[in-house]
Amino acid sequence: MNKVKNKKIIRKIADRTLKVKKSRNLIGILAIVLTSLLFTGVFTIGGNLTSGLKNMYGMI
Repeated sequence: MNKVKNKKIIRKIADRTLKVKKSRNLIGILAIVLTSLLFTGVFTIGGNLTSGLKNMYGMI
């Protein structure tokens, strides 16, 4: 990490930006959570379907 002399100002700008754009940040976090749930569900259902088909046709 580089050392900078104006660390306080950078921190102040970053805090101000996060406060102003709260709704956009929340939407981004919600999108990440929903995407991870979607992938978990798809892979869980897909795994169960393949194991069920293997059991049904005796291909264990």
